[in-house]
Parts: sequence; C-alpha cells; structure tokens
Amino acid sequence: IFYAICGFLFLWLLAAPGAGLICNLIGVVYPAYASVVALRSAGKEDDTQWLVYWTTYGTFSLVDQFADRITPYFPLYWPLKALFLLYLYLPQTYGAQNMYVKYLDPAFDSLAK
Repeated sequence: IFYAICGFLFLWLLAAPGAGLICNLIGVVYPAYASVVALRSAGKEDDTQWLVYWTTYGTFSLVDQFADRITPYFPLYWPLKALFLLYLYLPQTYGAQNMYVKYLDPAFDSLAK
C-alpha cells in the first residue's frame, strides 16, 4: 500500500494543477512539527539539524520563483523536488547537512568576504 500511495503521489505531482502546493506541504508540515519537537527537547543537536534544514529549504525554494517557466520543459520538476525535500529531512540521509556543508556554507562564506 505504501508503494501505491507513492505512485499516486508521483502521478499527482506530475500532472495535477496543485502540484506546487502538495510539494510545499511535503517540505513544510513534517519539518515544522519536527522543529517544534526539537525546540522542546533538552538537546541542541536536533535544533541544529532543523535549522540547517530550514536554511537549505529556503535557499533552494528560490527556484520555485521560476517553476512556471521550468515545468513546461521539465515536467518532472515537482516530483523531483518532492524527492529532494524528503532527502533533505529524512534522518537516514542527513541530506540538509550534506547540502549545507558541501554547497551552502562555502557559498555563504564567499558572500561574507
């Protein structure tokens, strides 16, 4: 049933007019909940994890400003963005930390100089 839901979601993101909304819900709902849980916990490591996620999410969400121009030529934009967002916040991948260390932190360092 999990794979059926994933397949349905993929097709929806590929063809439905509300794909941007669904994709943004994927990127905001669970991370917002997890951020509140992290803030209420005693440790600071999970706070840092979610702060890095939101920094990465915000930076890459700037691309959404061009989504209307991208999707006619690249219809997989929304499904791939949804997968990218899952990669960023799933604890199995630590994707946000990887993206931050490899790309964002060096870019922010060069801007600060």
